[in-house]
Amino acid sequence: MTNHYAKKVQDDRRAMRNRGMIIGQQWAIDLMCISLHRLGWGYDRVKRLLDQMEQADNEFLPALQLCMEQDVMQERMDRELRDLIKDNQELIPFDKRYPDVKTLGYDKLPRR
Repeated sequence: MTNHYAKKVQDDRRAMRNRGMIIGQQWAIDLMCISLHRLGWGYDRVKRLLDQMEQADNEFLPALQLCMEQDVMQERMDRELRDLIKDNQELIPFDKRYPDVKTLGYDKLPRR
C-alpha cells in the first residue's frame, strides 16, 4: 500500500513538473514571437524560426535525457553556442546553464 502511495505522489509531482515546463516553454515562445514582431519580423520569418526551433529541440533533446548521447549533445550545444557568441562574451557551459540536469558522464551507462 505504501509503495502505491509513494508511486502516486511521484507520478503527480512528475505530471506537475511537466505541466510547468510546458507552460514555461509556451510563455517563452509567445514572448519571443511578440518581441520579434516588434522588431519588424513578419509571420513567415517567425514561422521559419519556430520550425527551426522544433528541429533543434528534437535534435538536442538527448542533452537533457539520461542516455548514451547525453554528453555528446551537451558538447554539441555548447559548440554551436560558442560559434554564435565568438568573442562577444564568455559562454556559460551547459552544466552551469542547466544545473539541475543530472548527467551520467562518459564513463557511466544509463540503467535500464
